[in-house]
Amino acid sequence: HGEDHADQAGHHVHRRAALGVVQRQHADGRGAQPAAAVERHRRELARAFAPTVRVNAIAPGFFLAEQNRALLTDPATGELNDRAKTMIRGTPMGRLGQPADLSGTVVFLASPASAFLTGVTIPVDGGFQAFGGV
Repeated sequence: HGEDHADQAGHHVHRRAALGVVQRQHADGRGAQPAAAVERHRRELARAFAPTVRVNAIAPGFFLAEQNRALLTDPATGELNDRAKTMIRGTPMGRLGQPADLSGTVVFLASPASAFLTGVTIPVDGGFQAFGGV
C-alpha cells in the first residue's frame, strides 16, 4: 500500500519513558505494563504505515527541565539535591540531560539519514540503560 502514498512520506517520533525500557533494580513493576503496551503499539504503527511513514521513539533518561526543577534542586540554593545526585550516580555520562540533548536525535529521526529505520526506540539517557540504572 506504500506505492499509493509514496509522495506523502512522513515521520513520527514518539517520546516514551526510559523506565519502560529498563526496569530499575528495586522497582515494583508499576508502569511496566502501560509502557509495554505503548511499545507494542509503536511497533504495530511502524508495520502498518511502512514504508510511507516511519514510526520511532525516543526514550529520554533523567533530564533537568522546568517541569521537574523543583523536584531535583534545592529551592534555596538552586543546587542539585540528593535525588538528582542519585540519578547522576546511575548515569555513566555523570550528569542530568538537558532538553538540547534530545534535539540531535529528533533531527536524525526526521531526516533522510534514518530512511531505513522504523519501529525502534532510541535511548537518550547518558548510558543509563548500559549501566543498569539507579
